[in-house]
Amino acid sequence: MEIEHARAMAGMPVDAMLIEPLKDDPVERPIPIALSTVASIKPDSPLTLAEAYRSYIDDPTRGWTANTREAYETSRKLAIAVIGGAVPVASISRAHCRDMLDVLRFLPANAGKLFPKLSPREAADRARLRGDIKVISAANANSLMSNMSTGAQN
Repeated sequence: MEIEHARAMAGMPVDAMLIEPLKDDPVERPIPIALSTVASIKPDSPLTLAEAYRSYIDDPTRGWTANTREAYETSRKLAIAVIGGAVPVASISRAHCRDMLDVLRFLPANAGKLFPKLSPREAADRARLRGDIKVISAANANSLMSNMSTGAQN
């Protein structure tokens, strides 16, 4: 109940069923939460990649450093640009992941500075065609994929 209260206080969605005590639960101190902050869980509304990332990054229980938070933001922006923010998390497939890896293999280092008007996919395509543009390291690509899988799962 306290975790859901913390989520509500942070402006995050809360499952009302987790807040209400059961009939046989001893209630020592009720935790007031305004009904406007309680989100209704809709089974017909699947969790999207953008929603999953936002929920994960904005989770107040994460004690991240500024660098860690920035790494997840970078991963979030890239995943949403390549896969799409409206894609339901449950429908992300191996094909989506292979596509993401293909973009990462040719993503230029400092793509935002080199190609500020291009999407990550367009920047990777340009680097692939030119062949003389320095791309991100394999370690950086692996880190971005790891961050993506963590953010999308939670």
